[in-house]
Amino acid sequence: MTRVLLFCIAEEAKEASISHVTSEVLNHKAGDSLNQSTLYYLVESKVLPESPEEFKQQIQDGETFDSEFIGASPDDCRAWAKENQCKVNFIEHDVIAIVDARSAEDKTIIMSCFVRETMYDEDEPFPPWGTLPRAEDVNTWFDYRIEYSFGFTVRVYWNMHGSDLTYPAFFGKKEDFTDENGVFDVAKAQKFSLEYDPDLYTSPPPRL
Repeated sequence: MTRVLLFCIAEEAKEASISHVTSEVLNHKAGDSLNQSTLYYLVESKVLPESPEEFKQQIQDGETFDSEFIGASPDDCRAWAKENQCKVNFIEHDVIAIVDARSAEDKTIIMSCFVRETMYDEDEPFPPWGTLPRAEDVNTWFDYRIEYSFGFTVRVYWNMHGSDLTYPAFFGKKEDFTDENGVFDVAKAQKFSLEYDPDLYTSPPPRL
């Protein structure tokens, strides 16, 4: 099973005396009652582990952890992930999670998702936006600040669902579903993706 890389880049999110947010994010489980699992590998070192067992997948009460990414930028984390994700077979590609100083305050995280060239298809328009992702978005990272419990949902939409479910909600409506505090509403995106009907934007108006 592959897992998403989780980076802690702020001391506020690392020290248990200030916040337990990193352990909460890492320990969070999702799935049905018979098949619940965690999502992340915690990246403590800039040296890539050789096996999944070398990554922390949970943090026990009273347990500490290291992070060589304290003070790093999100771009630093993205670059490290992109450089290393194909070197082993147990890392989820093109999606990472970042715990920053704000995470310690409101328990939101940054989910960064990479847009590959293979995602761009000018022959597959999504009314009313046209082609999604747009040509200028290819080979870039899209950031979504989300409430951390939605990490599983973002991962599934990005790497497992088809374009008809993911692209309208996560590209076309990204700004609409991002509130005044910069938090992307995954629940709204999920609801919209299930209701999206391109014919509503392309059908001729009814005759009067």
